[in-house]
Amino acid sequence: MILRRANGEPASARGKFSPLRRRAALWRGNFRKKTGASSRWISSNTHRIAFGWVAAMGLLVLTKILSLQVPVENGFDAMQVILPYLLVGMAPLLGYLIGRDAFAGEPLQPATRLSRLGSWRDITASSARKSRHFGHAGLMATLLVGLLGGVGLRTIEYALTLPALNGHAPDWAHSLFMLATAELVAMNFLYMVCFVMALRGTPLFPRMLLYTWLVDLALQLTLARTYAKLDLPAEAVTALESILTSSGYGVLISAAIWLPYLILSERVNVTFRHRVSSEASKA
Repeated sequence: MILRRANGEPASARGKFSPLRRRAALWRGNFRKKTGASSRWISSNTHRIAFGWVAAMGLLVLTKILSLQVPVENGFDAMQVILPYLLVGMAPLLGYLIGRDAFAGEPLQPATRLSRLGSWRDITASSARKSRHFGHAGLMATLLVGLLGGVGLRTIEYALTLPALNGHAPDWAHSLFMLATAELVAMNFLYMVCFVMALRGTPLFPRMLLYTWLVDLALQLTLARTYAKLDLPAEAVTALESILTSSGYGVLISAAIWLPYLILSERVNVTFRHRVSSEASKA
């Protein structure tokens, strides 16, 4: 005789899958603990991260100076070489400092909700902080690390792709170098502001990240059109097409992965929007 539960499912089925459920629950618990510890380390060691960034940028500038492919005849030539890397290095630091000071107080919820998918119930800020879903554990910590690491990866790609140039380089090369520098400075700044907003639980973080993705795509398209007007060698065109295509697809893939999470995740809604799903509130 096969015993059945009230819903008609054989009782043996529950026992069959219970080890898998226990393993899944254990894995989720460990994942939340490890990612939560990672986000807490980042939050309490931002000064060390900043120091490491400054040291890395100093090493990058030194490496570029030692491998110069253009002459440096005076101070202006030297400044043309060094200034772009100073701007690249300062952009995320300024983004962090400005974001930290701009969102230092108690965060206020926006008057208009853009995220309306799902059924949600508003809760108070104190209730949100008491929720087990509040904070930066789980996938939210992964997003934090991704924002921070993305700044570094963009800068590494920039450093490896483009040599340090000044006015003695061909016009097309110098123009390309300055345009790429301006784009990197802008995006490093914006992504670091997003990072600070996420770290501080600012309610506007999800829409700020969406706006940053849109700006990133717009700049990629602008660069592509601008490069098309320059008299570039064929090998430079091929390299730029590869870089711009990979960068554009990278933004689209990031948005496709994270946008549903930012809209529907219980943790995101509790932490940033101070609301819980209606189903969870009934449980």
